[in-house]
Amino acid sequence: MLRIELTPEEARSQLSAELEREMQAIRPASQVAAGTAAGKPAKELEARAALWEQKQAELQQRLKQASIRTVYYLKVDAKRNLPARLTCNRTTTSPGRAGVVTEETYITQVDFYGYQ
Repeated sequence: MLRIELTPEEARSQLSAELEREMQAIRPASQVAAGTAAGKPAKELEARAALWEQKQAELQQRLKQASIRTVYYLKVDAKRNLPARLTCNRTTTSPGRAGVVTEETYITQVDFYGYQ
């Protein structure tokens, strides 16, 4: 079993990049030209873009305040010298409303099989 723990800075950078890709995928600004051509009111599209900008700023603020810990565990099949399982544990601790600390844990597990 190999344990890999990222530094807090690298964990934050990795999570920020991941969330940035997801936010860009739902960004309504790319739909403005298509929406106007399809008959959607420009006011509605502007409201969506404004909401996206607000939530993007909120996300960046929360990421700055959060403490992020990411640990990977890699289990290797000793007979074949190939990976058997990869597990990622990401824990995010951030200040919530009314001074309550919020902690979230995201666990990803991948099993490798079918090697010949």
